[in-house]
Amino acid sequence: MFIPFFPVIVSIGSWFRIRASLQKCLDSLMKQFGYKALTREVKRQIFGWNAAGVYSVDPKAKRNPDPGDYIDQLKKLYRQAGGPMPSNTQYGWVAAV
Repeated sequence: MFIPFFPVIVSIGSWFRIRASLQKCLDSLMKQFGYKALTREVKRQIFGWNAAGVYSVDPKAKRNPDPGDYIDQLKKLYRQAGGPMPSNTQYGWVAAV
C-alpha cells in the first residue's frame, strides 16, 4: 500500500532502502502474475490515454496555447522593454529555525 506522505517523513537514506524493497516486491508480483514492466509507454497509456477516453478528449489534437494572465503579460512587456533580468541573490541574514 502506498502512503503519499511517507517519503517526506523518512530520511533520504532510509527512503532509498524502502524504495529498493518496494522494487523487489514489484518484481516478485510481476513474475508471479505476469504483469508487464511499467515503461514510459505503459505509464502514458495508463495515466494519459485512458483518461482522455473517459473525458472524450482527443490527445493528438493541436491545442491553442493559454494566453496567460496579467502577470505573464507584464513579464513579457518587461522583457521586451529590455529590463534587467533578476539575479535572485539573497542578501542579509537568514534566521535559523
